[in-house]
Amino acid sequence: MSKKLALFIMTIVSGSVAFMEIRADFLFGTFLGIVSLIFLFGIMDSIVEEKLATAHLMVGAFIFSIFAIFRILELASSYLGIVLGEAPDKITIADILLMVMGVLSFLIFLREAKEFKIT
Repeated sequence: MSKKLALFIMTIVSGSVAFMEIRADFLFGTFLGIVSLIFLFGIMDSIVEEKLATAHLMVGAFIFSIFAIFRILELASSYLGIVLGEAPDKITIADILLMVMGVLSFLIFLREAKEFKIT
């Protein structure tokens, strides 16, 4: 898959997740929107040089993975609250999309990190 296509897909997915999350958690959704801008600027920088697209893809994928891990830990801790008698959080479509794409973006990060060499 080309880097431009990967950047485009990650821009659309992260922007969609940000839009869905902004209604439930404004700050979390806003931060995800900023991550989608990393991918968008990567598309624009790929016109200048291919290494810039790789750098944007690596950084954006890593940060998106961090947000996915945060959401996984948040949902896991809400299910541990059952012991205390608290109701667990509902898992939304945005959460599922964030977690699945977070795992995929981490794999993208690992692949790009092997390929990215500073000359």
